[in-house]
Amino acid sequence: MGSMIRTPLPILAFAPLRWTSMPKASRRVLAQLAKTRSVLVLETPDAIDERDGRQFWELSCAESDLIVCRPRVANPSEFANSATTVRMVRALLAWLDIDAFVAWHYAPSALAFVRVLSPSLVIHDRSFDALIPSVRAERAANAAAALAEAEAAGAG
Repeated sequence: MGSMIRTPLPILAFAPLRWTSMPKASRRVLAQLAKTRSVLVLETPDAIDERDGRQFWELSCAESDLIVCRPRVANPSEFANSATTVRMVRALLAWLDIDAFVAWHYAPSALAFVRVLSPSLVIHDRSFDALIPSVRAERAANAAAALAEAEAAGAG
């Protein structure tokens, strides 16, 4: 019986850093995946002159079938998880004729946004968790609670 999926789905990776600033291990994984499927790495945005009003994608090929996509927008600080972001990502996917894809994200805060795009599959890569302050604080609180619980159990 043949595979239900004839071509591997492309990956849309929402990068928390520039491609060149990402840890080598993360870049290596995505580059390896790009050998069998298209991989689009969506970087954080760069500012443009807001008087121009045009927002666009700056695309560059990092490797064969690995395209780095940097949004150029008037107000980068308001770009994350916004309606503008959704419109721009949907336009990029339409332009590349991608209707089904795998969403690969690094920040838990991106999950709600990623789901709005209706990916076929969502992968949360936890390799950046230690760099995200809220995740770091949550882990510290969990560790402190576990330690207190262990100490209470030992004292009883």
